[in-house]
Amino acid sequence: MKQSKFKPLMISFAKKEYEEEQEKATQKLELLDEASVWIHNAIDPKKVDMKKLHNNMVSYFKDLVLETFFKQNTLGLSANELIRAKEINYFSLVDIQSAYQDIKMKVDFKNNEAFIKVDRKEFETWTTSEKQNKLLLVGNKFISALDEMDKVHPIAKMFTNRLTNGYVNFDMYKNGFRVNPEVLN
Repeated sequence: MKQSKFKPLMISFAKKEYEEEQEKATQKLELLDEASVWIHNAIDPKKVDMKKLHNNMVSYFKDLVLETFFKQNTLGLSANELIRAKEINYFSLVDIQSAYQDIKMKVDFKNNEAFIKVDRKEFETWTTSEKQNKLLLVGNKFISALDEMDKVHPIAKMFTNRLTNGYVNFDMYKNGFRVNPEVLN
């Protein structure tokens, strides 16, 4: 008798949570870009180091002020004094930094370009045994039969949970059936 190798099957994918995480990543990167644009508009430095900007926007801005106005700073003014003398209102940068830090995600850098990797695998649930595979396949066949029957004759979807002792549930949010992940354990 031929022994088959176990191949995991996907039980579920948290699509909504995955998309929310991707949106958060996009928002964080947009805030970093917004800070960079703000700095360019305020003092026009030669180059903005995105990693330093990521670490502390306000502190890095002050360093850039000292660097940008080095030749003009004959009195040896501090960064704060230069900012006051140039009448630069950097409170919007403080707000950007606050919003940026509120989004707790790891930012990576390559060639001064920021990126955030949202791993799809963290939002997937897979079977871990042949027994789980069988339970999932049987449940999916039952769901297919229910869907086919519903096309021909309306069924009381809300009673599916009781009918199957919790094996198959009706998800009102998605308006569809699913195999109960707790049954697979």
